[in-house]
Amino acid sequence: MPNVIKKLDFTTVGAADPFTAVPVGWEYSVGSQQSRTYNISAVSWTAKSIQSNIIDTSPMQGTWIQSTVQLSTSQSNGSGACILDRVTGNGYMVTADTSNGHRLYKTAAGQLNGSSLVQVTQATTPVVSLQKHTLRRNTVTNELQILIEGVLAASVTDATYAPTYGGGQSRYGYLRYIETEYTPDVGIIAFNGGNPVTAGQTGIEVEAYGFTAKPTAVTAEYGGQSITATIGTGTADNFEIDIQDRVDGQDWPLNGTTLTYTFSNSVPETASVTRTLANKSTETVLTYSGVVTDDASSLAYHLAADGFTPEGGEMVYSQPPATGTMPVPDLVLTAEGGWTVSEPCTFESWFRPATGTGAGNVYYFNWIINGGAVVVTGGLTSSGLTSSGLTRVGLTSSGL
Repeated sequence: MPNVIKKLDFTTVGAADPFTAVPVGWEYSVGSQQSRTYNISAVSWTAKSIQSNIIDTSPMQGTWIQSTVQLSTSQSNGSGACILDRVTGNGYMVTADTSNGHRLYKTAAGQLNGSSLVQVTQATTPVVSLQKHTLRRNTVTNELQILIEGVLAASVTDATYAPTYGGGQSRYGYLRYIETEYTPDVGIIAFNGGNPVTAGQTGIEVEAYGFTAKPTAVTAEYGGQSITATIGTGTADNFEIDIQDRVDGQDWPLNGTTLTYTFSNSVPETASVTRTLANKSTETVLTYSGVVTDDASSLAYHLAADGFTPEGGEMVYSQPPATGTMPVPDLVLTAEGGWTVSEPCTFESWFRPATGTGAGNVYYFNWIINGGAVVVTGGLTSSGLTSSGLTRVGLTSSGL
């Protein structure tokens, strides 16, 4: 099972790129003093205050979870690794300083709380506060370990808290390196070859580990909504899934939205992975802006006539099928609702209003462009249109 590692290595940051805020994916925990300073000469970063805890915003999973810290400057008032609860700031913290070696404390609301649970007394050489040390926690037995330069130095068991967020704490010390690491019990190794997923895609390959039985269910969620996904053939470690295609009038995510796929079985065991949703290779996506709704040759005109708000909506359209007169279709829609095409054509589209009627749903439209006339079928009311279409004298096939 592969380890999940996330780190901040300040030695790779140059003087031209100082941190003026907490790096993306990390945050101050509860109870932190938030005064930031960047030490260019030492290539390090500190909150430089009584105590500030910088933690990874992603929770660690599995039996053993750990956080590793190394300082860049010697300190007598120690800084070190911590594993905390992201909401309460309760958890455990190591201090490393030249006077007292490495000490493990409980924290309450992000601050040291009570006497040390265990202490590692060390010689002053090498400098204690510059050694790389690790705080490990066993989520099953509640054992807490201090490792110094990768070697177990002390351990204690305490079940007061069950924190899962790792990071580093700065008590006047400059943080040179922070790393969180864990081995999930169940997880996803590969999903669709690392590529985005498209509407209606089938046979999406999933490579997993840790499942003792093949997953029997999958959800695909985004922003409180979901689309239908189903488990296909395969084994517990390698299986396929299919996702639904767009359905007229149904909720559908914007192109580029990240969906969370969660797999589960009857044991129960669960694992999740995220992936963006992309348009199909045959489709083009545009967002309507500055639309024209008072001209019958505008596609936006017809959307508005159907009761939709074109402005800000997403239009996904496919090129018309190749014909003898147009072997290479060249249809282009514009953000204002216009179009250009060299020959008469029929094409399909899906419109997703951003506001107003049907916002967040997708609606199917079939369009016919012929000599400047636009005929539309599909949508809410346009089924009543006839093949005579809506025409305007003087329009040409160049559209708007």
